Amino acid sequence: MRLTVLEEAGGWQVALLQKVLGFTPSLAAVRHYRPEFFGKHYAAVLRQALRRGEAWSRGDLELMAAFVSSRNQCEAATRSHGAVAALYLGKEKVRQVLGDYLTAPISEPLRATLVFVEKVTLLPSEVGGDDIQRLRRAGISEQGIREALLVCFVTAITDRLAESFGFEPAAEGAQKSLAFLSRFVGYRAG
Repeated sequence: MRLTVLEEAGGWQVALLQKVLGFTPSLAAVRHYRPEFFGKHYAAVLRQALRRGEAWSRGDLELMAAFVSSRNQCEAATRSHGAVAALYLGKEKVRQVLGDYLTAPISEPLRATLVFVEKVTLLPSEVGGDDIQRLRRAGISEQGIREALLVCFVTAITDRLAESFGFEPAAEGAQKSLAFLSRFVGYRAG
C-alpha cells in the first residue's frame, strides 16, 4: 500500500517528473517527503554510487544495482536499475546476468564482483578478508571494490524503502522513460 503522504510530497522536481513521465516515481516521492532528513543526503550518495564510478562503467554499476535488488527480491528496483543498465549494456546481457550470472557473457572481474556483492547482500556476517583477496586476484582495484560496496549500500537502502512503502514496478513504457531520464539526467531529480 502506497502512503498518501508520498503522493502529496513534492517540489518542482517531483511535479516535473509527474508531468514528463505521467506518474511520480516512488523513490522521488520518498526523497522529497523529508528532504532535510533523507532526500539531499541520499541523492548525493546515490549519484556517487551510480554515476561517478572510476573503476566501473555506469552500465556495470547499474547492473550491480539491479543484481543486488534481485538478490533482495525487490522487483521494483530490479526492473528500474535493470532498465537503465540495458540502455548501456543491452537488454539481453542484463537478462542473462540476472538469470544466471555465473554463465552470462561478462568479464571475469565483473563476475567475481557479482559473487562478492551477492555474499555481502545475502551473507554479510560471513564476508571476510579472503573475499577481498579473491577480488584483488581477479584484478579488481581498491577503487573497484569500494565502488561495488557503495552500490550494495545504496541499493540495500533503496530496496528496503521499496519494500517498506510498497513501491510498484512502473509499467514497461513508463519504465523505459524513467530509465532514459535516469541515464541522461542522472539521479538529481529522483
